[in-house]
Amino acid sequence: MPAAAPFSSRSSFDSLRILKLKGIAFPGNIQWDGSSLTVGDPAYKSGSAIFRVTVSGSKAAISGKTVLKDSYEVYQSWIQGDTVIGPDDGPSLDAVKLWKYPAGGKPAMTFSKGSSTFFNGPFGAVGVQASEFSGTLTVRRCTMAK
Repeated sequence: MPAAAPFSSRSSFDSLRILKLKGIAFPGNIQWDGSSLTVGDPAYKSGSAIFRVTVSGSKAAISGKTVLKDSYEVYQSWIQGDTVIGPDDGPSLDAVKLWKYPAGGKPAMTFSKGSSTFFNGPFGAVGVQASEFSGTLTVRRCTMAK
């Protein structure tokens, strides 16, 4: 059964269209990566993936794929430049991972119980562009400063 995802073109935000798209088992978050519409799939084979999608009129097609290896269920990721931030809602419920984008593969970095911070069931990711941010952002014990 094809996945369906709501989509509004960048030039017209007054209406949404339902697009049918084959190849995505469980459509997750939707994000614009700067050149493509992306649709996450937390149920891709034995992990998660992010698909780049080309939209033309009322038709959509997969134009690329980023496989997030060593993931369990990344429901809501965030693409920031060449990095994917993905809270991994796996059996241990305590990891946030970073992958290269669009290359994917194994995580470049993992934050979990064994690292300097602790997450309890992370589910979503939010991005903040450094040029629009001043000060210090603290999330539990993880601090990022400009």
